[in-house]
Amino acid sequence: MLYDRSRFEAALVAEQDVIAQANERKRALALEREQAKYEVQLARRRYEAVDPDKRLVAAELEARWNEALAKLRDCEARLEADDPIPPCVADREALLDIAADLEAAWCSPTATMRTKQRLVRALVEEIVVDVDDAAREVVLVVHWRGRAAF
Repeated sequence: MLYDRSRFEAALVAEQDVIAQANERKRALALEREQAKYEVQLARRRYEAVDPDKRLVAAELEARWNEALAKLRDCEARLEADDPIPPCVADREALLDIAADLEAAWCSPTATMRTKQRLVRALVEEIVVDVDDAAREVVLVVHWRGRAAF
């Protein structure tokens, strides 16, 4: 089974893009956390500066401080939850070697069902399903990616 080597090179570039997007998302969450920290400090200073005799104002400032603290905890939780296992950076040459012999990769005893599903997703552009009621048949047309011919 032959496959277009440039598709696997594109997959490597796509992997780098995914890593860059994950890093950008993490940076945005860190900036959001820093803003939340600032808002907590500001709310605390305002609460501490209020005259204790003004109970309604103090209660409102305390409520705002608590909201800011809750927002900070939420930001920190999202930042921790967004800490995925770093993506496995594929060895470029190993991936390109697989492209040269997909049949061996498919039939390998170490190939899991998940690996095979990912290979199919990388190879198939789309599947068109047509139901012929008269003949009671389902016709599938597989559109492959690249220049593979079967």
